Amino acid sequence: MEPKKLQGIETIAEELGQNLMSLSVTELYTKGIVYVDNPEEPNIYVIWNCCDSVLVGGRIEDNLLIPLRDLFSKTLMMLARGFGIPHLNFYSAPIMYERLGNILIGLGPRQVRRSLFQMRSSKDMKSGNHNNDNAPRRITRELLEMGLTNTKALEGWIYSFWKDEESFLGNSGGYAVVKKGTILSWCIGVYRSADRIEVGLETVEESRNQGFGMAVSKECINEFLSNGLTVDWHCDSANSPSLSIARKLGFKEILEYSIYQIDT
Repeated sequence: MEPKKLQGIETIAEELGQNLMSLSVTELYTKGIVYVDNPEEPNIYVIWNCCDSVLVGGRIEDNLLIPLRDLFSKTLMMLARGFGIPHLNFYSAPIMYERLGNILIGLGPRQVRRSLFQMRSSKDMKSGNHNNDNAPRRITRELLEMGLTNTKALEGWIYSFWKDEESFLGNSGGYAVVKKGTILSWCIGVYRSADRIEVGLETVEESRNQGFGMAVSKECINEFLSNGLTVDWHCDSANSPSLSIARKLGFKEILEYSIYQIDT
């Protein structure tokens, strides 16, 4: 299977429509690589976000089993390992899930349950009370150039999804809590399409359970909603803090699904 330029992909299977990464990559908002078996009439496509996520869609015919396994083990795992990415998450439609698992046998796959939450209107936003007196700050070029502690970590998040600062600031954005010259927490848009955006949240370990995550999430999500975007929130079903924030903010859980995760 040969990597194809994103411009060469005109359609995408609807079975992965709940995962915004597919639209975000193929509509050229965020970076990624699309692999297909046949550029003229693809039966299978694999979308890698150049980070930790892989989407597999289409039909896995018997003649594609070995090429797919080689793509995963000899290309994607090696590239991810070179980037310092500890594991890869494999997403597929439910109808393909078991067959994908058979391909990954030998690579040490483990099943992970995840949940998708969604919010469509600022009217659905709850108060999301928190004990943090530090107002979140919009992530701007100026903030990134201030030399704050943890700037590199925040930039690592941004450039894991967006090709450059301009594309991030123009198509996404986010907020951060800054205290005494240190970035403590941030929430940014990680994938988007014309009318949807998915957010990602991170709080540095020593600053967790202090309300910072709630503060940046509420500010970031409010802004995206005010711009007419539906907001997606994905997290592992075992991630209690993330689940708690989503529910307290008023997100509606619309789907629980399983993925495979392998160490690189």
